Amino acid sequence: FAKENGGGFLTDHYPRASKAIWDIEGVYCSSRHIPGVRFAGLIHPGLIGTAPSAELLKIWNDRESALCAEEGTPKEKTLCGCLHTRPLA
Repeated sequence: FAKENGGGFLTDHYPRASKAIWDIEGVYCSSRHIPGVRFAGLIHPGLIGTAPSAELLKIWNDRESALCAEEGTPKEKTLCGCLHTRPLA
């Protein structure tokens, strides 16, 4: 992702983000986005990205929109301003 769109430090190394959806058949993976590539490997669910439901995405977007709207105002949330409200455990 571009940094202006939420990208992180990897954009310095990979400035042109792309995606590949992998099809898993047995132990083999292939992708229509990377023609000619097929490899064997064990898949761990923690390494596979999943999209949120429409309902969850709306909750996230509403929350983030509200936070963005507060930027530059006295209501803006900062780490120091919120940290004391969180449990330490």
